[in-house]
Amino acid sequence: MMGEDNLKNNIKIFTSFLVVSLVSIFLITKIDNVTLIVVSAIFLSFLFSFIVYNFSKRPDTKKMESPRSLDDTEKLSNNKVNYREQILASSNIYKICEELYSISEDTTKNAELIKSNVSTINDMTGQQSDMLTETKQSTDFIMHTLKELTESIKNKTQFIQDSISSAQSSMKNSEIIRSRVKSSNDMIKSSTNSIKNVKEFMLEVNSFIDTIEEISNKTKMLSLNASIEAARAGEYGRGFAIVASEVGKLANQTEVVSSKISDVIKTLDDEIQSIMESMLEEMEYMEENDGIIDKINSEFNTIIEKLNLGKEDLSDMSLESDKSIQKTINLLNDIDNIAKISYEISKNMDDTNDQAVKQKEKSLMLQNKINDIRDNITILQQIVAGGIMENKMLEKTNFVIDFVRDKRSLTDHDIEFLLEKTEMDAIYITDEEGNVIYSNEKNSIGLNLYQADKTFLKLKSGEMKYIATPIKKRVEDGKLFKFLSVIGDDKKLYELGLSLDSLIKNMEN
Repeated sequence: MMGEDNLKNNIKIFTSFLVVSLVSIFLITKIDNVTLIVVSAIFLSFLFSFIVYNFSKRPDTKKMESPRSLDDTEKLSNNKVNYREQILASSNIYKICEELYSISEDTTKNAELIKSNVSTINDMTGQQSDMLTETKQSTDFIMHTLKELTESIKNKTQFIQDSISSAQSSMKNSEIIRSRVKSSNDMIKSSTNSIKNVKEFMLEVNSFIDTIEEISNKTKMLSLNASIEAARAGEYGRGFAIVASEVGKLANQTEVVSSKISDVIKTLDDEIQSIMESMLEEMEYMEENDGIIDKINSEFNTIIEKLNLGKEDLSDMSLESDKSIQKTINLLNDIDNIAKISYEISKNMDDTNDQAVKQKEKSLMLQNKINDIRDNITILQQIVAGGIMENKMLEKTNFVIDFVRDKRSLTDHDIEFLLEKTEMDAIYITDEEGNVIYSNEKNSIGLNLYQADKTFLKLKSGEMKYIATPIKKRVEDGKLFKFLSVIGDDKKLYELGLSLDSLIKNMEN
């Protein structure tokens, strides 16, 4: 009855330990109050010490004088269900601790990764901020350049407009000049025609002069004849001689005047001819000037067309430049907004980094607590499950030793039979030298246990009655195993191995 009471108390303590452990884990992950976490840890340690103290009152199986004693095994069999629940609970808690440790490890790694990423993002945000500053400066310079370019385009457009106006004004002036040249040309033509008429009149005058000269010559002849006749008449012809003399004088004067008029007309004719030639040359120059003015007007038209095209292009460039300036202003606003966002991100990254550091610290603290809990659970497993497994294996080694003594030589079928009867997972039987000669694990055949583990020499020397390993993970399959070795009267080593899963499974049956 006292054993049952102790078992019940241990179950209650174990349950309390489980609850406090889970609460402590919850507090560690959810509460930032370090004092509360420390208090929980102290309480957990105190509770564990109390549990260990209660379990330490159990009889030490290693102090048994004979491996063949079955008293403890019989007691455990009477409380099979309760022990199975304890073992299951401790095993489940151990698995939970393993999972929690794995999660906390991942959390720590993630926190470290977050911290690293946050640091990288923070650095990149700083670089981005610097790049944005440089971009803003470059954009300011571009906008300033665009404004200067736009102003220059506007000035050039105005200059072209003024040039077009000047060209158009020059064209108007050239048209006026052309009109005046044409008028002058018409006047010269008219003057030329008038001069031609004058020349014709002069020709008529020349014909008149010829007639006058002819009359003068005839008059002179008549005067001469009259003088001759007057001389013949004598006194009667004296009056007539005087008239004839006067007529002769008039004829001579007429001849002289006619000669002078002829000379004047000839000189005038030469001058008129020279004037006509000059006027013809002037008319040719006028016609050439008219052609030059036409050419100038054509060139002015071409220049005006090109200036208009240039003006249109500059106007388009001015519009595009205005659009570019507006886009640049929008870009500057966007850069300012991005810079503000980058600043906020950087600020938030600092907070996130602090949280990541705190999270990592809490994760590490959680890992340490989980390690403590896992170690405590391991101790509980060693106390609860280890004791049951140890007693069970002590009992079964007696069966194996008796079976081997009766059989002398074993087959694989015999080994399978022993595994089934003993409910063990592994059996190793050596010769007197410690070499494994029988085992269900064929790769261990030929292995010398004395050389593999010097502790077995204590069995050989009689210093220890049996050797039991703690429950620990086996490298081959990761299962929790316990091994127990004894030396028989035949000087052979007998080692049994039992996994915790098999123990629980067998206890369910």
